[in-house]
Amino acid sequence: MSPNSNGNHNLWKATKCLPQPQQSSPPIRSGSTWARSDQEKSQAFATYLANVFQPNNMDSPEDPEIDQILGQDLQLCLPLRPTTPREVGREIAKMHLDLI
Repeated sequence: MSPNSNGNHNLWKATKCLPQPQQSSPPIRSGSTWARSDQEKSQAFATYLANVFQPNNMDSPEDPEIDQILGQDLQLCLPLRPTTPREVGREIAKMHLDLI
């Protein structure tokens, strides 16, 4: 048996037939017990996700300033005027002069 034989892959064929190691998934902790079966693991994972992803508690009163800002009608604002690359370049040059 030689792995470099011309077109004859005897070594590969021989090792392909060997039994492969079985992949086992370890148990996970579910509260004070261990979840071993797939059903138990899925139930433990579902319980974990239900506990983690819950809506935020809104016990504190909302800020009236936030309500005012969110309630404003912003459609009355005029659209911004498009700028040219030359205008952008001028503003960048002004910034560099201000830093010096």
